[in-house]
Amino acid sequence: FITNATYATSEKENPQIHLFSGYDSEGHPYLTVADNGRGIPDSIRDKIFIPFFSTKKNGNGIGLSISREIVKLLNGKLHVQSQEKEGSAFTILFSKKLQTFQQVCHFIDSS
Repeated sequence: FITNATYATSEKENPQIHLFSGYDSEGHPYLTVADNGRGIPDSIRDKIFIPFFSTKKNGNGIGLSISREIVKLLNGKLHVQSQEKEGSAFTILFSKKLQTFQQVCHFIDSS
């Protein structure tokens, strides 16, 4: 997500990438990567998680699809909010069972 945010903000005069983490109102841990980049056009928003779909000249289109699969393996959810020319925010909402970063890393290593 950070690599995509860096790419999306590369032409901005004042590029900004923010990371947020915490717990939602139901106690689920979350991590959000938000940027003020070019945003995702509505016309392709449904395609960004399809393997090998890319808007980048030299992109391979596997980053977001792999990210989504990892989040699914963790019993989490991946949300995207985006407004064209304003920026995007990707939020991973983890299961309540994975409440620490170490638990997430252990789960990934054992999968």
